[in-house]
This record gives sequence, C-alpha cells and structure tokens, in this order.
Amino acid sequence: MASVTNTDTVPTETRPESKDGLKVYDRVLATVSAIGLIAGGCWSVYQYNASRARENEIKARELDLALFRERRDTYYAISDAASDIAAARNREQVIERSREFLKLYNGRAHLLAELDDDVRQSKIAFKKLLHEYLDGQDKESTESPFAYFNAAAYQLTKSCSKHLDPRELDPIQTRNRK
Repeated sequence: MASVTNTDTVPTETRPESKDGLKVYDRVLATVSAIGLIAGGCWSVYQYNASRARENEIKARELDLALFRERRDTYYAISDAASDIAAARNREQVIERSREFLKLYNGRAHLLAELDDDVRQSKIAFKKLLHEYLDGQDKESTESPFAYFNAAAYQLTKSCSKHLDPRELDPIQTRNRK
C-alpha cells in the first residue's frame, strides 16, 4: 500500500517569505553597518589625533634638546672666559682675555641668558666689574685679577651650572613646564 502524506501540515520553509520580515532584516543590517562606519570614523580621528600629539611631543623634546645643547655650549664658553679673566696674572692679560668674554656677552650669551634670569644677572654683574677694573683710575692697582674677579666668576659659573642639568629634559618635567 502506498502511503499518502498530507502536504498541508508539513512546513516547506523555516523562514517566512513575508516582505515585512525582509524589510526589518535589511533595516537592522543597514543600521549596524552605519554604526560600524561611524565607529570606524571616530576611531580613525582618535588615532590621527593621538599620533599628532606624539609627533608634537617628539618635536618639542627635540627642540628642548637643541636649546639645551646651545645653552650648554654658550654657558661653558662664557664661564671659561670669566674664569680666564680671573686667572690672569696682570692687567694686560685681563685686557687681552676680556675680548672673548665681551664677544660672548654681546653675542651668544646675550641671546640665551635672557631665558635664565640668574645667569643674566651674574653676567651683567661680571661685566660691570670688568669695566670698573678696566676703567679704574688706579691703573697700577696692587690687587691681583684673581682677588678682584674670583667671586664674580664663581657666581657666574654657579648660575650657569644650575641650568645645565640634563635631567631637566625629563619628559614629565617638559610637559609640566608648558
């Protein structure tokens, strides 16, 4: 005997073919795609801003390092020039050695020392002392250049050395200065 099955009671498809079901599915898929696109755009903007911030920080550190090196070279030179004057044996040596100090005073040191007030003040004090010595009425003074210039040269060197600590270039301190 042949068996007869009722085709009306067995579902032929598990998913309904209604147009409303496809419209909801398409809308959900479009919404998820739009949200993904917006999230991707936001992430791209965030990454771009983060990379720009890192680049700016690197450039700032490079600038700080270049300024530190220039400051170091200039402060060493002006400190050496002041010490050379203090180490002079007589007035003629003071006159000869004062040329280098005045060259630095009016040149490189003048540009950089404006950044550090204590160096600027020590530099000016040493120059005034030098002019007092060179323009003094008693040109045959018995006081040695060392006794005359030693304290001022030491003060200038001490002021310069305070600004030559490479730990000043620490990134945390660099950010806090700004």
